[in-house]
Amino acid sequence: MKLWVSARFLLSSLSLTLNHRLSSSVIPPLLRCHSPSVDMLLIFLYCYVVICRAVMSGEDVQCGSHMKDYTSLTGFPVFPEGTNSSLKKFNTREVWAKYHGKKDAFGVPYEVCIFSGCKNVDSGE
Repeated sequence: MKLWVSARFLLSSLSLTLNHRLSSSVIPPLLRCHSPSVDMLLIFLYCYVVICRAVMSGEDVQCGSHMKDYTSLTGFPVFPEGTNSSLKKFNTREVWAKYHGKKDAFGVPYEVCIFSGCKNVDSGE
C-alpha cells in the first residue's frame, strides 16, 4: 500500500514539475482507480509518456562526458561553468534554433558536427 501511495505522489509531483497539459486530463482518472496494480501500470505508462515528451520537446541538454552519441543532443546544449570553448561562445540559442535538426549538403546532421565539442567540454581551452 505504501508503494501505491508513493507512486501517486510521484505522479502528482512529476506532472507539477514538468507542467504538462496532459496532466490535467490523465491524473484525475488515475487517482480514482481503486486497484493498486492498475494504478501502478497506469502511472508507469503516464510517466513514460511524460518523460518521452520532455525529451522530445527540446529542453536544454547538459553537456559533458556522460553523452553517448549525437542523439543525446535533443535540446540546446548547456555547458558547465568555466567552459571556454568556441562552441559555447558561438553556438547561441539563435544558431541552435536555425540549424538543429538540419543536415549539410552531404547529409550530416548539425548535431554530429557539434557533438565532440559538447561531449569534450574541456577541449579548446
